[in-house]
Amino acid sequence: VICYLLLCGETPFGGDCADDDLGQVRQKITSGNVPFDPELWGNVSEEAIDFVKSLLIVDAERRPSALEAQNHPWIQRLWKESHDYHTTLNPKVVKGLVSFKTLSTTKRFLCEVLSFTLQPEQISGLHEEFE
Repeated sequence: VICYLLLCGETPFGGDCADDDLGQVRQKITSGNVPFDPELWGNVSEEAIDFVKSLLIVDAERRPSALEAQNHPWIQRLWKESHDYHTTLNPKVVKGLVSFKTLSTTKRFLCEVLSFTLQPEQISGLHEEFE
């Protein structure tokens, strides 16, 4: 979700407005149907889109681990290129991040989603990780 937001400036499932219906947001999350609107993603490489899509796979068994994600070709290329030059974030992306930080409705909903999708042993200690 964070990578999606960083690359296009919007959240993938909605939930960023108080008016958003949480039932519809839940449906979008559990369906795995994530929009990649060309208007937002037109300047993003296919390699980056592939990376984001892989991270948003609903089935945790098919979704890459953190190590697998680090080894994605797009991440590897960015890491190598980062030593050559420095780029700045798009102002829309920065604004999106600031907005995301204050999304209490989204935060509550994501906690609910986690409670439905994680096993009890996965939830144990999760609270401490985010403090």
